[in-house]
Amino acid sequence: GLAGEEAGVPAPPAVDVARQLFEGHREFQENQRGVSYEALLMPYLRGATEITIVDPYIRLPHQGRNLVDLLALLAASKDPADEIAVTLVTKEDRGEYAQQHLFMLKDIQDSAATVGIQFTVTWDETIHDRSIRTDHGWKLLLGRGLDIFQKGSGSQFDLGSRRQEFRQVFAFGITYIREEN
Repeated sequence: GLAGEEAGVPAPPAVDVARQLFEGHREFQENQRGVSYEALLMPYLRGATEITIVDPYIRLPHQGRNLVDLLALLAASKDPADEIAVTLVTKEDRGEYAQQHLFMLKDIQDSAATVGIQFTVTWDETIHDRSIRTDHGWKLLLGRGLDIFQKGSGSQFDLGSRRQEFRQVFAFGITYIREEN
């Protein structure tokens, strides 16, 4: 734990921490490295018990893996006894891969349940904006949704496949908005 905890000093409430986080817009350049969900998103998601991810395109395997990366970070950051409810609002794939799409989301749901994340999917054909909203007062507007990383070499020995910060990103923007509850 933190040094202060051993001395019997209580940790500051999560709300105070949330207040110190950056608010506003950040831009990332094409091919930039050093970006990860851990740095970009987790400070704003930590401590939330309900999270809604709006992203019309969580269809392809790499998009599913991005979502799983985020869910794994959420699971690792919470107390094992706690549950987090994560709702994905997305568009249903009605094409030839519709079946694979449903199987992928079901696999993610089953896997998330084993680590205390109740993952549900809501279909919405009207969405365009990509965002993440928490029950503790943050809304993050994601220009590209979760799909910010360029495709790596595909080699299992590519370090980028293990750690996001070694991967190159597409150009994208993110806006952090503090919503008063």
